[in-house]
Amino acid sequence: MARDQQNPFSRTGVSPDARIRLPSWKNSCRLLSYLTPDFATKRRWLEYVFYHELRRKEDMELDLMGVEDCWFMISPSSVMGHEVLLYGLYEKYVATAFLAALNEGDVVLDIGANLGQYSLLASRKVGPTGLVIGVEPVPHVFERYQAHLARNGCTNVRAVHTALGAQPGVVRMNVIRDDNDGQHHIASSEEPPGNAIEVPVTTVDVLLDRYADQRPVAVVKIDVEGWETPVFTGASKLFEQQRKPIIFFESISEHAQRYGFDVADLHGMLQRRGYQLQALREVKWIGPVWSDVLPGEPHPPNLRAVEGAKHVSRHG
Repeated sequence: MARDQQNPFSRTGVSPDARIRLPSWKNSCRLLSYLTPDFATKRRWLEYVFYHELRRKEDMELDLMGVEDCWFMISPSSVMGHEVLLYGLYEKYVATAFLAALNEGDVVLDIGANLGQYSLLASRKVGPTGLVIGVEPVPHVFERYQAHLARNGCTNVRAVHTALGAQPGVVRMNVIRDDNDGQHHIASSEEPPGNAIEVPVTTVDVLLDRYADQRPVAVVKIDVEGWETPVFTGASKLFEQQRKPIIFFESISEHAQRYGFDVADLHGMLQRRGYQLQALREVKWIGPVWSDVLPGEPHPPNLRAVEGAKHVSRHG
């Protein structure tokens, strides 16, 4: 078996028996950063404390904050690794709201699982009676996702190597060759075929029939770089549930437009199904706050859809 097949982290030269970890005092700094609100000079102070680590190209094993005994292998110089090192989680305020929405025994759908941060958090929070269905279409990212699940003993996660869409078939995936594994996306008809690969595509409905055993989904996290409309088109079972799931998603007009979609249409579809959209906004002197999105109102990219909610909440 090839070395890369044995160890998905081997591209960095780090073997499972030679993991690079932080000294305990630096991990205490990360915990303090996770627990405290952000302020103007916080990032500068953290970048000073972790000056040497932020220049590492090889992976380090970092613990994810918010849950117990959850390890994540990532290069601190990458976009995601930078945030995990400094703040304990990538997208800290979205991730903490995601955690707050989960209960023991829940079924969670992680669409665009990437390296697995959200699947790992959900796995710990929902416990052995819960279930996480994680979907990741990019082969080398899926290998690292599986390795994270194995490293953390996540036996309640079903990892599925596929893309999602309106109907089963095959799609072209544009693989971005840089250190940000979060930018891979379904190739549009306008993009050159250079780095595109073919991947299988199925629907959310098919996944739920196969893995959920008729249990309702409590929380969905979706990060598909503008491909949300086809994913939701193939997800009728989610919206037929007696209690609809909370949905965490990105809504970026430029990403949707490359496929000819309009985020306003997506928002309207969710609202017609009984959802209230909320955006994570930065409020001076308070910090990040989830507040309702009005139709046509400009909003930041991170949204959540909550059935019938009309309120403002801080962080969670």
